[in-house]
Amino acid sequence: MEKKLQEKDELIQSLYLKIEKLSKRNKALYQELLRRDQQLQEKEKENFKMKQEKEKQIEKIKAKQKFSQEFLHPPLLSQSTILNDPEYAYYLKNFISNDELFYSMKLGFSTKNDGFSNEKFHKKCDGKKESLAIIKTTNGFVFGGFTKIGFGSKGGYSNPDSHSFIFTLKNPKNYPPSKFKYKSGDSIYRDPNYSVYFGSGGHVGIKNLSSKKGWSSGYIYGIYEYPKGINSKEAPKFFTGKSTWEIETLEVFFK
Repeated sequence: MEKKLQEKDELIQSLYLKIEKLSKRNKALYQELLRRDQQLQEKEKENFKMKQEKEKQIEKIKAKQKFSQEFLHPPLLSQSTILNDPEYAYYLKNFISNDELFYSMKLGFSTKNDGFSNEKFHKKCDGKKESLAIIKTTNGFVFGGFTKIGFGSKGGYSNPDSHSFIFTLKNPKNYPPSKFKYKSGDSIYRDPNYSVYFGSGGHVGIKNLSSKKGWSSGYIYGIYEYPKGINSKEAPKFFTGKSTWEIETLEVFFK
């Protein structure tokens, strides 16, 4: 009887040890499952972050494509020999603040195609309202102006034009591309002996195109805004480093 009880105790002890061993094994398996589950969760978080980053990259690509479609392919850019930087088109679009006008503007006059001739300038540009003049100098600076009333051969100093402005895209001071609004007075000057002429005294002025020279000394009259941080004495030299400059190319765009 005692022998049977002893065998029974031994069996129970053996079973207990097996159960304990299984329990430890199951616990280890459970811990391993928890560890793997945590790894999966971390992987999912990592994948989610990667997905978010990928989505951001896709959005950036879409934004660039949109930029390309909206800003890089207007006629103004494709027809110009001056606007070799696509960002120039972006700034001009913002300066003009009229998308319909901006995308309808085409090259009407260019010294590359038409030569340095006042006669041809006036033949092609007179009476063309909403005209944009872009000048590139021989030392590579780019600037110009916009007039809503347009250039002409008659009338001398014109009526006020609140839509007119002058601008810089590239200058020796590395001043950012900027628009300088009309303040008051004579926005442009119309005369057969002159071509592009903004403001009294010529904030941006070209007399005889055949001379291939222009000037920007008229800033003393304050028809257009001064660049911020630039005083009236410095302003005439702002565009090119000098108050007079040599023209490499002049382009005029209008509808």
